[in-house]
Amino acid sequence: MSNDSSNPNIVILGAGGSGSRVAHHLSQSSPKKYNIILVDQRGYYIHWPAMIRMVVAADHHIAENALIPLDKNWVDGNGKLVVGKVESILPAKGSTGGEVVLQSGERIPYAILVLATGSTFEGPLALPDTKPETVQWAQDWHKRIDAARSIVLVGGGAVGAEMAGEIKDIWPEKKVTLVHGDRALLNDTYPEKFRQCVAQGLSSRGVEFLFSDYVDTLPAPGESVTTRNGKILQADLVIPTRGGKPNTDLIRAAFPNTVDAQGRVTVLPTLQIPGHPTVFAAGDITSLPEQKQVAKYPSHASLISSNILALTAGQAPEKKYKPQIEMILITNGKTGGSAYVGLLWGLMLGDWFARTMKSKELLVGMARKALGYS
Repeated sequence: MSNDSSNPNIVILGAGGSGSRVAHHLSQSSPKKYNIILVDQRGYYIHWPAMIRMVVAADHHIAENALIPLDKNWVDGNGKLVVGKVESILPAKGSTGGEVVLQSGERIPYAILVLATGSTFEGPLALPDTKPETVQWAQDWHKRIDAARSIVLVGGGAVGAEMAGEIKDIWPEKKVTLVHGDRALLNDTYPEKFRQCVAQGLSSRGVEFLFSDYVDTLPAPGESVTTRNGKILQADLVIPTRGGKPNTDLIRAAFPNTVDAQGRVTVLPTLQIPGHPTVFAAGDITSLPEQKQVAKYPSHASLISSNILALTAGQAPEKKYKPQIEMILITNGKTGGSAYVGLLWGLMLGDWFARTMKSKELLVGMARKALGYS
């Protein structure tokens, strides 16, 4: 790959589980006469499965190892990382291509664009943009949780369930109540039996549940919580654990007819966005009918990379994405958890499997290896 500024750019927005992999594949494949530019506001990879434990436990080891530099993601130096926040995307009128404008004022033209902007989070997972700030952020949240005798978690998806287990690992005596809008934890992608199994594991540790109810407004610290159904919960600390929202505001502004009512980007089977043949989307932001999980995104990245290489060779992208089987592993602290694999009749696995595969180490080593670190 040439780094000639006169060559057209392939620009990838977002260095998460899909964007970082697209950058790696293209770096390895070296499309001729194209520059590869990866843009991210942080400049390092966040291994999200480890972040809940990092903020609950203020674990310096996790902060050191799960916020992973991107310097080894390039093959033979083929590529460039630009650290900065994107202010706008400006598609060229009447043609393909366009440019990305950063808050710094820098303008980066693109011939091919990959949208991999991921999710935005609230509460403990709304991480700052630098490693030192993130370490301090985790310490501050640890202190808040430590000082609270009773805690309400708002949202019973994977984030809420795993945070409940992490809190109970360190403070088994704390009162933890999890409020969830559905009739059981997670969502109906997963069978009822598995959802009940996850709840039972947490219940055995003293976690309490309020199902089919919502907290619409987070109270001030120390104030009681009133749910949508009028239930009053006493809590020293209320933590939003509702999971991420697709980070697509800038995409909606640039490509207004491609973002649906849920904030997700409509994609063709080739993962191109309709009406824009040189723009691709991957990861959390896509409207693909599958649960949003980082384990699926290497497949997104591999397909997009192949289709981009076809474009750069003057060919039509032909590879089409097929949604993957659903599987999930919910940790319950460091030593337990529950897993579901959507094969055959649906396989369910318990504490030993969860501890061996994820709970103990949170897949940090696997993430580091994928980015070139041991």
